[in-house]
Formats: sequence, C-alpha cells, structure tokens
Amino acid sequence: MGVGLGFLRKNPDTGAWEGDYELVGLGTFGELEDLLLRKPLLFFLSDYEEDYEINFDAPGPPYPATVKPKLAEEIEEWLSLFASSILEHLRSIPDEEVEAPARRLKSLVERRLSEGYAVLVSY
Repeated sequence: MGVGLGFLRKNPDTGAWEGDYELVGLGTFGELEDLLLRKPLLFFLSDYEEDYEINFDAPGPPYPATVKPKLAEEIEEWLSLFASSILEHLRSIPDEEVEAPARRLKSLVERRLSEGYAVLVSY
C-alpha cells in the first residue's frame, strides 16, 4: 500500500499547469506526516484525485497537467497560506532526526515546495 504525491504548479513563464507524481510507502509518508504534526495547522491538499491529470506521455518532468478550476483556486490559496510555512518548518528539522527513507521524501518535498509546487496527497 502506498501514498501518491502529486506536485502541481502554474509555469511562471507560460501560465500552463505542470506537475509530477511520486508513489511512496505508507510508513515513509507517515514519518513525513509526523514531522508536519509537530507544528499545528500545516497540511497537504488531499481528496482531489478526480480534479487533475498529469500527462506522463509528454516530455518531462515537469509534465503538462490539466487542473479543474476549483482545484486551481484551492492550489493558489494553499500556496499563499501554507507552502512557505511548511517549507520553513521542514527545513528547520535536522536530517539526523529523520529516518533514511523519509529523509529522501523530506528533501523531495522541500525541493518541490521551493520550486513553487503544491503538494497533493492521494491515500
């Protein structure tokens, strides 16, 4: 059993949606969630699997993506309210406090957030 992480953003140059996707183990994701729970009110977007599509047949990453308007609004709001706080919080946690598989995931999420991506979780 795994957890899917969708990474979506509007390309700053073209305005087109683009993204990527990573499947991670439930335990590894649980460790990342535990890191977020150290600070209340930090969360990833979830339950939007039907509202976006990433075209993995196209050249990438990032891959072209299609995002429904309601999700686009949610992403913009999430990015403005939460992304920088999550990034700051994750960067404040020393790597020594994180198990190896979760450390890779933490680095991936930090990199994607710093690149302007929203993080969407599919359980």
